[in-house]
Amino acid sequence: MVALLVGLAALPLVLQYFSRLWEEEHYQYFPLLIGVIVYLGWSRWHEAPPVSRPLKVRCALACGVPALLGLMIAILYQVPLLAVLSVLLGLGVVGLRLASKRDVENLFGIWVLCWFLIRPPWGFDERMMGWLQSLTTLVSSRLLDLFGRLHLTEGNILTFPGKSFFVDEACSGIISLRTMVAVTAVIVVYCNRPWVHAGLLIAAGFFWAGVMNVIRIGMIAVAHLKFEIDLAEGWRHDLTGVVVFVVAFAGVLSTDAWLKFFLEPMQHGIRFAKNPLRGWWNR
Repeated sequence: MVALLVGLAALPLVLQYFSRLWEEEHYQYFPLLIGVIVYLGWSRWHEAPPVSRPLKVRCALACGVPALLGLMIAILYQVPLLAVLSVLLGLGVVGLRLASKRDVENLFGIWVLCWFLIRPPWGFDERMMGWLQSLTTLVSSRLLDLFGRLHLTEGNILTFPGKSFFVDEACSGIISLRTMVAVTAVIVVYCNRPWVHAGLLIAAGFFWAGVMNVIRIGMIAVAHLKFEIDLAEGWRHDLTGVVVFVVAFAGVLSTDAWLKFFLEPMQHGIRFAKNPLRGWWNR
């Protein structure tokens, strides 16, 4: 009942937060993320065996008290972001309560996914966008030089004979970065990867987001110079983005399999029975 009342009190500000978030193009993936979180929580709850554990009171108070205080301040001063943060802390308390009743697989990871709905404070995402645009422009320009494609670089603008592309329009840098990192986090939680594996795979998500941007710029440049096809506007731009995203997503899955091969222990069996390195590798 307390969780229900807190949720109803925060609902107007939460809806206001997400309506503002929807206006930002590079955060429009959040409905899919919410759907994934609900699906993982619901399915794993039904598959979890019942247990009887004591409630971690200290952890519950550490999340619950700031949640209630934050919600009161958010309602008093009408701060949507603070209301969402309070709700996420409240979900932590609900998760602790559920964990005392059922052994839900990787419930903490599902809760961590919820925090990807929060926009980074202090304009960190804008600074990241500027950094990624500059890096993408530099790498793309060097590759175009390598393949002998005539162009001129001015800031984040690539100028070709008869056409100029602003890198944000050509690769929409932070859009792919936020989406790719969120997708990578979903893979980590869905596959229940351990901490080291998870950290390395999240870092790989940043790498593949950069690769995706460079590939998209290269495709747009080659299509314009060689075939006189404009992939920077209209449905061609959207289709190009989807194709390159699928390639980058395959890269993340490939990296996940690569990390799994190197980080998982060798199992006992005939194949590695006489291998003297097996014990050392596993340790």
